[in-house]
Amino acid sequence: LLIAVQFQPIEDLLAAAANASTGDVTDMAFALRQASANAATLGIPIEQVVAAISQLANAGIVGQDAGTSLKTFFIGLTKNTKPAIKAQKELGVSFIDAVGNVKPFPIILRDLNKALAGLPTGKAQKLINDIFGQDAGRAAIILGTASPDRLLPSTAVEVQAALGASRAAAFDVSAACSGWLYGIQVA
Repeated sequence: LLIAVQFQPIEDLLAAAANASTGDVTDMAFALRQASANAATLGIPIEQVVAAISQLANAGIVGQDAGTSLKTFFIGLTKNTKPAIKAQKELGVSFIDAVGNVKPFPIILRDLNKALAGLPTGKAQKLINDIFGQDAGRAAIILGTASPDRLLPSTAVEVQAALGASRAAAFDVSAACSGWLYGIQVA
């Protein structure tokens, strides 16, 4: 009984995340299992980890794939390779505070959001990959462009404009059912 009581808040958290995203509870649990140890090491609260997993699910990255991307993202926050340090300097971001601790997760996402805003897509992808690697780069782009400061409107139309694709449709995949219905209507 004590074990069931201890896990009830986590079950509730996973259920709420599944209800708020396109993933299900099993997807959330698999992702959390992959990413939780690294998040705990960095002091990132479980609620923030689950919110990130939910955001990845809305972008189509679910289950162990989401967890592995997020785990690698967390590892990238402390990566000290020459390309990672150079890319962070070029973006004007630092994930470590003045006393050597990893900054709070929402601050990291806010800083990434500001740093990526207005960058050409190819340049942003290269810098992110230099910091986090290709797999975690997906998570960094998704989480860094959909931060608490800006969940909506979708950046799809901004990417469309930046590419000069005025005759192309811009779809918000995080709009789930309404985005799908809009896509069917346009097709």
